[in-house]
Amino acid sequence: MFRRFIVASAAGMLACLGFGASGRADPSDPVPVTLEGLQQSCDGGEAVDCAALGHLYRRGEEVPQDLSRAIAMFRRGCDLSSGAEEFGSYACHFLAAFYESGEGVPRDLARALQLYEKSCKAGNDDSCSQARVVRLSIGN
Repeated sequence: MFRRFIVASAAGMLACLGFGASGRADPSDPVPVTLEGLQQSCDGGEAVDCAALGHLYRRGEEVPQDLSRAIAMFRRGCDLSSGAEEFGSYACHFLAAFYESGEGVPRDLARALQLYEKSCKAGNDDSCSQARVVRLSIGN
């Protein structure tokens, strides 16, 4: 499921954060979500907003496409994610997928497994499933 989400449009992620199809914040939202706001929030320690930025940079929506910046945003979000923060743990899940596939980083199944397990411990069931797949791949 998340494998499809990773390659899906960041529009879905933005919709979850209050953006409409046009990339603009929903007018009923009390605080409009902007690219600058996401960056400030990520810089301020909000892991889920770092993940949202990662999606934007990966897909090149609202910003120029930049895979290395996407990976950096997912890495920052994952580093910020605490063990009990499921939504922030998605940054770890998406970063793990890069290591699993070798897209933008050297393929490293051991690192992918660590990241999936971190996300799994935070309650991300998709990461738990993907960790089992990676474990089988590396023979653990």
